Amino acid sequence: MQLGNFKSTNLLEWYEEANTFQCNAHGKTYTAFHNVIKEYLEEGDKYKEFGTMQGVTAACALTKKPSSVELVDINFTRFDPYRPIFKEYCKENDITLKEYAMSSDSLGCASEVDMLLIDSKHEVGHMRRELAAHGHNVRKHIVAHDTHTISSLHKVLVEFCNSNPQWKVIEHFQDNVGYTHISKVL
Repeated sequence: MQLGNFKSTNLLEWYEEANTFQCNAHGKTYTAFHNVIKEYLEEGDKYKEFGTMQGVTAACALTKKPSSVELVDINFTRFDPYRPIFKEYCKENDITLKEYAMSSDSLGCASEVDMLLIDSKHEVGHMRRELAAHGHNVRKHIVAHDTHTISSLHKVLVEFCNSNPQWKVIEHFQDNVGYTHISKVL
């Protein structure tokens, strides 16, 4: 993945700049999964993501004004330059921002959320451990990036749904790197 050097100083402009950069660098539909966040994450919801990188997807989620955003990554060195923009936006909009510098399969970052984004270590065993540790804490939606180019990750989500009948596959987007969206059946 190509990293950007973004200059915008407010979150909404920063998100547009960073998202445009990613689409130009990786293809028009590289961030198509942002549409799921924009459609299904509701104001006041709790959002968590595994794999933050520079924070582009987190910025997308913040535009929906959730009550909290939790970021989980091994380290935040790529996010560090942009943290002040995120903190300012969260303060202005009364959003709790939490960061966990740890592996996403750890129980140390466990909490109840409405939406979980998985874009971390792209390995079957790791995703299975993430879902085992955190799947029961997700109330509404799980979205996983890169499930078209790494189809085994999509299969893990299908297995999760088959083992947990309250979950179903909503969409398996198969353009560019793709994504899979699963939701809890209420």
